[in-house]
Amino acid sequence: MTISPIAAYKAALPNPMENVTSLGAEQNTGKSFGEFLKDSVSEKVSALQNFEKAAHGSTTGQISELDLVSAVNEADIQLQAFKVAWEKFLQKYETIVEKTTL
Repeated sequence: MTISPIAAYKAALPNPMENVTSLGAEQNTGKSFGEFLKDSVSEKVSALQNFEKAAHGSTTGQISELDLVSAVNEADIQLQAFKVAWEKFLQKYETIVEKTTL
């Protein structure tokens, strides 16, 4: 029985595609990008809804000014976080587009 050195060499090399999954394959490594995005947006929407409730409550006297200021600050923080994430997303998207169009 003869052993081909090339076949032995190829058999010893690790397969680089071994750990790569397809885009549709489900991974158990945590949240998918869609789930992460959905959770992130729902947090922002929840903060804005709380602000709206607090603003309405302050006009009717049902909520204190301190609670209103707290709701405004929380909404502002969430909005700023969304803005930063959106800008980073756009930068990455532009980078991908530039690399694929070259």
